[in-house]
Amino acid sequence: MVGTTKRKQTKKRNSKTKNQNRKTKKKQNRKQKGGNIDELSMIIRDESLDALKEYVKQGKNINKKGSKGITALMEAVAIQDKEKIEYLIEQGAHVNAVADDGTTAYSVAFGNDAITELLKNAGAKTNPIYLLLLAIEKNNDKTAKVMIKNREALGLDINEKVPEYKPIQLEDGSEKYIYEYPVTLAIKKDNLGITKDLLDAGASLAIESDNTQHEVVQFMDIGETPIILAAKEDNLLMIELLLEENQKRDVYERFDINQSSKGNFTALYRAVENNSSSIVEKLLQAGANPNSQNGPDKVAPIIQAVDDSYDVIVQLLVEAGADMNARTPDYFENTPLILAAYYGDMEIIKILVEAGADMDIKNNEDVDALDAAYESGYMNIVRYFSDQGHLAATDLLLNMNEQEPAKRDTNLIVQQIQPKSIEHEPKGKPIPEILQAPNPTFYDVIDMEEKEIKSYLSEDPDNVVFIYKQQVIGTNKQQLKNEFTTNRTKIMLECKEANTFFHQPEKNLIKDDENNLLYYLNMDIVGLLGILLPISQLKTLTHMDKMLSPDSPPFAPGESPPFAPYEPMTPPFPPPSDSEFGEDLSPIRGGNLYPNIFVVDTSEDPKTQRAITSFGAYDGDNVVSAKHCAEEEPMKVGKLYSVNFPKKSVKRTRSKSPKNKTQKSRKQPKTP
Repeated sequence: MVGTTKRKQTKKRNSKTKNQNRKTKKKQNRKQKGGNIDELSMIIRDESLDALKEYVKQGKNINKKGSKGITALMEAVAIQDKEKIEYLIEQGAHVNAVADDGTTAYSVAFGNDAITELLKNAGAKTNPIYLLLLAIEKNNDKTAKVMIKNREALGLDINEKVPEYKPIQLEDGSEKYIYEYPVTLAIKKDNLGITKDLLDAGASLAIESDNTQHEVVQFMDIGETPIILAAKEDNLLMIELLLEENQKRDVYERFDINQSSKGNFTALYRAVENNSSSIVEKLLQAGANPNSQNGPDKVAPIIQAVDDSYDVIVQLLVEAGADMNARTPDYFENTPLILAAYYGDMEIIKILVEAGADMDIKNNEDVDALDAAYESGYMNIVRYFSDQGHLAATDLLLNMNEQEPAKRDTNLIVQQIQPKSIEHEPKGKPIPEILQAPNPTFYDVIDMEEKEIKSYLSEDPDNVVFIYKQQVIGTNKQQLKNEFTTNRTKIMLECKEANTFFHQPEKNLIKDDENNLLYYLNMDIVGLLGILLPISQLKTLTHMDKMLSPDSPPFAPGESPPFAPYEPMTPPFPPPSDSEFGEDLSPIRGGNLYPNIFVVDTSEDPKTQRAITSFGAYDGDNVVSAKHCAEEEPMKVGKLYSVNFPKKSVKRTRSKSPKNKTQKSRKQPKTP
């Protein structure tokens, strides 16, 4: 009996020790998990009020959040320790701090009237709508659902707005609060389940978002209904839910699908902006007006869809009765068809034409869809208009074939450009300083190595160097020839003034004294960024001395134009004589009558910037890399003059001739 009693006592002591060890280990684990941040939570739950006071006495922060954003006050409320709650409030605890799940000390205190009253007196926010908004904001669906279900007991009006819900920082550092509704917040958070719960509980479909937001954030739209907000958020499931709920409601409780926000945007327009064809279709089926006027400029949905090249949406709008002859709200007053012609959008062109769009309507600059397509270089659209029986398009194609059959090929045009001479070492033009070094070098970007200029020119008689502002660029005559006979996007026409579309009306073209168009090559192909050089001089440099007559017979598509056989031209400058060189430089003296060193001179360019556009846009081809006249690219127009390495100055010393000395010292015989 005694042994049994001792065993029981021992077992009891061991159990007590084990429990104490388990409790200590639990404390250690909690502290390790949260570090020093959770230290305060441990004191609240496991230690005395004196321990808490000692913690505060050490100057530590009682508002520091622990795991999951929980504060010391929330911990004290959770264990219902009134003394610690009162002490924390006295020490400045934030009674409205929000945990990661949207709970506050007040929401944790639900059911304990004494503590809720204590927190309320300390300034806690007690509005149940505010607490519901916090739960929705933090995706705490469990709390939100419970509150919606028990809304009557909580005194919760789900259609009430909360003006103190969300602070926004102003520029002067102050804060302004905007209000929010639970249903609009649930839509913004893409929470379909909570939105449905709110609608089932009677949330209004006609409420509008905060009308005061524009005072704080100028670019935000205001007064958005749930359907506008859902369309703006591009949420098809939410749109379907709202449309379905709208049919269930009494007539006076339904939303107006064509209602605009305070910024004058409808749900349909927002869906068009997002290229949400499924939502556009749903809204149109529900009665959305395809001809609504949106925004401060009153833009029709079809104008926006064409402007963004949304062909599927254009089709939906046309089928719903959109006005295909609507106008843009700007100065030009373009129709959808004219816009599509400017953009070269064949799919939209076909949709509009097949639906009966008027091809003859002109904009405010007397331009119709045909003019827009032709000026923008979209000849496929011009041909399509002709196929549709547009007589003006047919006449245009016939005139183009009769008047300038050869001008539509870049290669042929380049061949027809008259070569121009390159002046050699003109007076007043300096020899670049870099050539005066003992053995000048440059960095070859092709081989990615430093090279001697003389060695580079010796490698190939066709090698040349350009010098611009003491920078040396190495290239090859054949490479240049290939570039301006095959790469049409590098052939440039100069613009007199900015032009907002890829076309070149006559007033924008610059011609020489002989009424020839001025063509340049964009020299970025050889590393001279921002420089245009005349093709006429480059033809001289590359020995492209033959011109094809404008009456030359055409050749098959894809076939190269006939190049003239190589015949040495009379050089545009006299070949250097042997006496001008201190050493033999084979690229200059050996069989090649042209110097291979050229200076790019931009000193005579009257402009610091030149806007340019591509030849491809001018001759009616599709252009990928065309430069826009309105871009004001900093392109300098230069000319070439050739130079040689400077002569080596040899210092001559006057030699003493024995003969002269003899003659000078010889005494003349005396006259008898």
